[in-house]
Amino acid sequence: MAIYSAVAFVAAVLSPLSVEAGFLPGFSGNSVMGMPGASGDATVSFSVYETTDSDWTNDFGVPFQSAITALGGTSLVSDASYVFFYQVVNTNPNPSANDPLSNFRVSSASEFNSFGTVNGFVFNDADGAVGPTTNPSLGSSASPIDMVLDGVPSESGVVPSGSGFAANGSAVGAPGITASYLSSVDELRFTLPSVAPNAYTSILFATVSGNFTIPPVVYGKGMSLDGVATYGDIPTPTPVPAGLALLFTGLPGVLGMFFWRRKQAVAA
Repeated sequence: MAIYSAVAFVAAVLSPLSVEAGFLPGFSGNSVMGMPGASGDATVSFSVYETTDSDWTNDFGVPFQSAITALGGTSLVSDASYVFFYQVVNTNPNPSANDPLSNFRVSSASEFNSFGTVNGFVFNDADGAVGPTTNPSLGSSASPIDMVLDGVPSESGVVPSGSGFAANGSAVGAPGITASYLSSVDELRFTLPSVAPNAYTSILFATVSGNFTIPPVVYGKGMSLDGVATYGDIPTPTPVPAGLALLFTGLPGVLGMFFWRRKQAVAA
């Protein structure tokens, strides 16, 4: 009975934290970057991938693997625990002199240990390749503008279809795209080669490594820039909360005390 109770205790603690490997539905979807009183400047599709083996780069086929390019002087971390995938589409409906997108930025980026592009590949969903005007986002093509940074994107719960990605020769990639991490503002910046209205980037990615009890992901600030900055909620990395880490560090001790007290009670 004592062993059963202990096992039940562990199961109760662990069960809410279990997740399935692969694309995480809670962190897959899109955000239409905007601000109150303004139109959406860009649509950022995203999906966080939990790796299932020691090399995530070969999970999507040889052509995809061959198209991966690390940027910013980083060395590709192929055995990362999680991969954050992004794709930016210029969906500004009001063409003007400042319409070409020049930047995409991800906040709270200190946990990333490599980043880059997958040249000539885009997301794939039920409507086909993401990017063209007929399918500008992963999920609904009529997502609302994400005008408030409140941890809620325009749409989530839509995972990529098939292998997750589709080859697309019109997608903008490296060497036109560069990337760097700015520690002073804790921000990953992708510099884009003037992505014009209705144009779109190849897949952008960043990796996170470590042994995590729960996915190290929250919704944080993303920014697109075309002369005017617009914002939206996108997946950003986060370390495991200290309280949760302490809980699992102390779990063996809790179980040890549980069995010791049971033993003392029986002896008495």
